Amino acid sequence: DVLYYENAADWEDAIDDLNNYVGPSSLAFIYVHAHGDYSTIWTGTAYENVSNVYYQGGSSETHFRSNDFIDKILDLYASDIIFLIDACYSGDFVMEYDKISHEEDPVFAMSCANFTQAARWYGVNGTRYNINDPTGNEGAWGGAFSHFFFEGLHNSYNEEEAFYYAKEETYSYAIAVIGPDTLYQNATIFDNLDNNWL
Repeated sequence: DVLYYENAADWEDAIDDLNNYVGPSSLAFIYVHAHGDYSTIWTGTAYENVSNVYYQGGSSETHFRSNDFIDKILDLYASDIIFLIDACYSGDFVMEYDKISHEEDPVFAMSCANFTQAARWYGVNGTRYNINDPTGNEGAWGGAFSHFFFEGLHNSYNEEEAFYYAKEETYSYAIAVIGPDTLYQNATIFDNLDNNWL
């Protein structure tokens, strides 16, 4: 089963909807491709860095934070969860699992970049898609890391092999298409699944 949301009015409702399709022996695979940044918040006891994901054109009204997302997916009935966040500065979606409260969660978590890095687009010249291009060929068609991760799955890699394949290919792609130096994406991973699912 596939649930597709584009600019969901309420991301938490989307996670709740997913619960209608999973059970105690299910794998839930969540993929998010969006804009991202990071901020510092007060948690009541300390300041904490969090990654933010924005959608609907980057509106500040439609976003979710890494810490809220990690807490929310614990509500899923699924026995295992795999998720990929392809957005700039998305590393805290994985770093959250350094916390004692989450280190035992049954999750395979991936972010396409660390907490301080922009993400690369995939497509012509590594740029964003140009809606004014009449050929439809100018600009990017999504995240470079996502492109290579799903390519790895298509090549029969499991989720861990596909992650490392995408990490290497994204780096090579950025060097070849855009140029050297500040383009390295340090994709991050947390693997606490008992089995390979994909």
